[in-house]
Amino acid sequence: MDIFLFCSSVMMSRLYFIKDKQDIVSNKINSHNNHQYNQKKTIGLAFGVTGGLFAYSLGIAKYLESTFDLSSIVTSGISGGCQPSLFLLSNISIDQVLNQWLIPSMNDLKKDQNLTFLTKIFKIITGNIPLLFCGLDLSTVMKRSKRHLGRIQTFHQMELYHDKYHLLITQLFPPKKLSISNWKNFDDMYSGIEATQFIPFYFGHPLGLFRNKLCCDGYLSSRHFYPDSQNIDWIGINVFKMSKRHPIVALTSLANMTNLDFHRKEYQRGYCDAESNHQYFVDCGLVMV
Repeated sequence: MDIFLFCSSVMMSRLYFIKDKQDIVSNKINSHNNHQYNQKKTIGLAFGVTGGLFAYSLGIAKYLESTFDLSSIVTSGISGGCQPSLFLLSNISIDQVLNQWLIPSMNDLKKDQNLTFLTKIFKIITGNIPLLFCGLDLSTVMKRSKRHLGRIQTFHQMELYHDKYHLLITQLFPPKKLSISNWKNFDDMYSGIEATQFIPFYFGHPLGLFRNKLCCDGYLSSRHFYPDSQNIDWIGINVFKMSKRHPIVALTSLANMTNLDFHRKEYQRGYCDAESNHQYFVDCGLVMV
């Protein structure tokens, strides 16, 4: 196992485990103690942390997209959950997102494996720690992702996301949880996407930057996957609960970052597990198409 990921996993496992248990309980209370839904309230889909299982969460999103009426939902994302929550508002299919964003981004990242030895040594000396352990220049993964996402026109139509797409981000100085949904433009929104997923050092830098504030992964400051709101019924989607896996897999699975076969299998597994949990989504208020 990759040494870097193993060490990170050991340090973070207890934090993830404790918070995951709290989220499972809160989501059950939120959805099953309130069967009489207020029809005036908006339904919100809230996706939690994924780590390297982001394709699994996209499989869940694919099932929701093809099964339920999502025309008036809002979404929330924390860490890797920012991806499916964005795509379900985008007016294009999850399959299109895979073909136009995920696959090109992963193929682009694979080019690092062809770097010359001297180039790798230089990058490692200048602080690119992930390159030493996994052979990939993860300091540029967000830029590559943004480049491919930015080529899809719908992600520049801010009316689809403003006050509908919520992100939770951890601000470091002073420490606090940020809840953001007022997006200015694509660059501003992607900066939030980068900040809520930013694992310190894993992406080549100690911290991320959002609106001139030092930030990192949103899951470190939030027990839940969604902001506090009195007029939204949030449906929490916990990929570890649904797939019956320990949250430590969020970190160990990052070793498969550019493995498309791994992502395809996780995508299919996420779809099947969401289908198996169909009644959960119905009980939470979603209406079939």
